[in-house]
Amino acid sequence: MARRTIILVIHIVQKYLAQIVKDLPEPQEFNKKTMFIKGNNMAKASMEMLLYDYHAKVKEKPLAEYMGKSRGYANVGISLGMDDINVTLKKIQDALNRGYKRIKVKIMKGKETQILGAVRDQFPDITLSADANSDYTEKDFQLIKKIDRYDLIYLEQPLYHDDIIYHSRLAKEISTPLCLDESITSPEKSSKSLRNGGLQRYKHKGRQAWRNRQFYQGHGYSKEFQGACMDWWNAGDRNWKIV
Repeated sequence: MARRTIILVIHIVQKYLAQIVKDLPEPQEFNKKTMFIKGNNMAKASMEMLLYDYHAKVKEKPLAEYMGKSRGYANVGISLGMDDINVTLKKIQDALNRGYKRIKVKIMKGKETQILGAVRDQFPDITLSADANSDYTEKDFQLIKKIDRYDLIYLEQPLYHDDIIYHSRLAKEISTPLCLDESITSPEKSSKSLRNGGLQRYKHKGRQAWRNRQFYQGHGYSKEFQGACMDWWNAGDRNWKIV
């Protein structure tokens, strides 16, 4: 956790990164030059995003165009926190009325069927997913299997926050695709999870680009996952999701 503090970020920027950034390298080159700094992705990401912004403006291009090929649009979804089920149902209806294309709800062990059952009863045809926030363990596989009946596009991070192995085992026992979030902290871990079969959806948080080794690396994930015929989606602040 110490690598996430503002004091340490400022220290790393001042002592190491400022000297590299002053030459205004392209983001890809910046990443190569900072490989000697282990961890500290928050500090590196802050400078990398600065470079993306700078070079896009110099080239007079929108940031999306500067970063590479885009399909030009995104289907947006909303993530809803734990609440009274009637409140949640109302929030879902409000979100659909506002044009959201996908809905994600939070679940917890012992209440998954109560929450998902109520949502599916009222909204049988919506594109629905669930986030378990690591509330289950490897002993709960039979309980998690009950979620298959709700036709989710994915179940996010049901097991331990840093786990790949148990998620890989779970993926072989349920039909609902798994989405990993906290488990993926580097390109290496994403590749391992792909090979082990535990990663079927991947969420990349733009506001936490530091966690996954910066913005450019996240863009690289997208290409790797497309090649593996796997869904990739970005998550941002204030309950918006880009899919």
